Amino acid sequence: GVFDNMGFVVELLLHDNPLTSLLSVDPGASVSTRSVAEKRNTNNTNSFTANVNTNTNANANNANTPLVRLTNLTLLDLRRTALAGVEERALKGLVRLETLLLDESEVAELHPQCWHGLSSLSSLSLRSCNLRNLRPNAFAGLHALHTLNLDGNAFPTIPANAFADLPNLDALFLSKGILRVVELDAFRNLGK
Repeated sequence: GVFDNMGFVVELLLHDNPLTSLLSVDPGASVSTRSVAEKRNTNNTNSFTANVNTNTNANANNANTPLVRLTNLTLLDLRRTALAGVEERALKGLVRLETLLLDESEVAELHPQCWHGLSSLSSLSLRSCNLRNLRPNAFAGLHALHTLNLDGNAFPTIPANAFADLPNLDALFLSKGILRVVELDAFRNLGK
């Protein structure tokens, strides 16, 4: 796949691309990376153009999703992309991922299993996306999450248990949206 030989990368910046799926990366996408050594010593990033197309009909449960080999990744920047959602297990294998930025993308829906395996994720930003619906347990499994930014989204209701089981959440941003209803127990078991 596109990122098969990039296990050393700790930061992957795919922002401002017409990327529509995390299960495939189109040729010509502009990609910036930073390795462990570069992160420690400089602020330099390496840029390249993706010239390999992964299978656009990839199954979400396929172990060879494009990101699966990026085992050292701590930051993934997908701001201002055309992603309509985060597919099931599209982020599989990113056990060291600490920060995920999806701001101003077209994410309208979150698959119930999209966060599976993100045991180190401490900051998730979905600011000004197109998120129209929150489901109960929408962020299940994100036990290390400290910051969740949902500012400027289009969901009118926060259902019961939407933020359940987020024991380390310190900051939750819900401003500038169209929020009308907060159901009883929406924040049950939230925080410490």
